[in-house]
Amino acid sequence: MLWGALRRVGLQPGILDDAQFHRGDYTNAPALILSRCMNMDPVDLDKIATNVIPAGIHVFSDADFPGQFDPYGRSNPNWVSRINTIFGLNVASARPAYDSVVTNTLYNGTINFTGVTPLGPFGPGYSAHLGTWKIWSNLQGSAGVTVLTQNGNNGTGSPVPALQITTNRPAKTAALTFAIGDCYEGVPNQVPQRLWDTRYDFIHAIFRDHFGIQPVVEVTGVNSKYILPDYRICQNGSVLISLLNEDTNIANITVSSPKLLAGKIVENLTTGGIISTNSNGQVSLTMTDDDYVLLYAYSPTAGGGAQQSLVNSNQNKLWFQSAPAAIWPSLSINQVTIGYDTQETDLTSHGAEQGLRCINPGAD
Repeated sequence: MLWGALRRVGLQPGILDDAQFHRGDYTNAPALILSRCMNMDPVDLDKIATNVIPAGIHVFSDADFPGQFDPYGRSNPNWVSRINTIFGLNVASARPAYDSVVTNTLYNGTINFTGVTPLGPFGPGYSAHLGTWKIWSNLQGSAGVTVLTQNGNNGTGSPVPALQITTNRPAKTAALTFAIGDCYEGVPNQVPQRLWDTRYDFIHAIFRDHFGIQPVVEVTGVNSKYILPDYRICQNGSVLISLLNEDTNIANITVSSPKLLAGKIVENLTTGGIISTNSNGQVSLTMTDDDYVLLYAYSPTAGGGAQQSLVNSNQNKLWFQSAPAAIWPSLSINQVTIGYDTQETDLTSHGAEQGLRCINPGAD
């Protein structure tokens, strides 16, 4: 679920293995996520402080503080000092007061948040809750800023930092003292969208507002929090942008990506048709529940002629704007709407005709 929330705020996460980390591939991205990294070689934890952060790479920790144990389960004697240096948290007496299946047999952890310091959607007066499977206690902020506090499972503990951030170094850090992924609605129960909103708010606050990472494709508008964008650059420089509505409500959105769309012809490959012949970098769409849209953008060809489209290089486009899913074996008359975008001026009516015929009607 952490991966999905990262995607919904417009980021493109990837996985880094030990070999890639050791050769410095963490510099290929603006941030490094340490999720459930309680077992690390102490040398690698040291590198977070001595190599990663000095290189300007932001660091985020979720669920478990990194490097508490080595790969063989032995305690790291420098762990308390390193967590203090990296994340501004004093974990000398810290313990997981709630750890589902480990210290508790029932999956019933509920955590409540109280806003302390403004950051993105958070601030004094902010409150929310969710169900989680790991909650830390007995820790204090030692440096940086506490954005939100939490008071243990079902409010049974004293307030401690829930989100701690640091800023005064080449890169920024953020640490959560609970698990934000694989959560549920909590007690009292709440609608699933509220859980998605809370997870989105945390990831947006950390990566967009604190780390300052701006996505290549940004989605705004009504219910845009539930839209998962993605993109790929094709072999000839043209661009595919996919949009998935993961909610059951209609979303009226604006897709902004000047880097990928500005000055290009934009087609909707899902429904057919040209959206823009000279995009300003934005596209407005209405997506139904569970809807999927695939956009295709490519540069126009100077002077006309064949276009730089891998789908259809003909500069005169013709598509089905609306049509029935099937017209055989029904004998009724079906309404078909044809859309077109023609660049040439000397086309005859015969050039725009579309013939429809039944091919192998006996086939499945």
